[in-house]
Amino acid sequence: MSSIATKPLHPSVASRLDPGYVEIYNSTIQYFPPLGTTPWNRAIREAEDEHEIRAPLDVAKVQDFDLTHAKIRTFTPHGPVPKGGWPVFIFMHGGGWTLGNIRIGTSFSTHVAEGAHCVVVSTLSKPSIGSYKTVHHHYT
Repeated sequence: MSSIATKPLHPSVASRLDPGYVEIYNSTIQYFPPLGTTPWNRAIREAEDEHEIRAPLDVAKVQDFDLTHAKIRTFTPHGPVPKGGWPVFIFMHGGGWTLGNIRIGTSFSTHVAEGAHCVVVSTLSKPSIGSYKTVHHHYT
């Protein structure tokens, strides 16, 4: 991570945000290089998520599902199932069909699952092979 702030918060925005978020942003996120400034490398699909700030929490269950156009990972919190079932939080993310993997957002997902006491469904679209012209088929 660079020591040069590439994405500093504008003062007019920072004053409206939670101070804890501003502290995290100013100490880490503002230093991440802008996504379009680094050359693409096939290995980035398997890289760990550099944006994870906190370590993942232990959850009761993690399950993976491989669908036709997406991978889904669910995070179930500890505790008894509420009457009527678990609330569900859907975390849709991806890397423009070129970046990342199913592990992206694990820390975020485990913190939401345990903190909000809900099942988190984390999705990642599979990249199109060969052509961006077919990207729209992932959601049609």
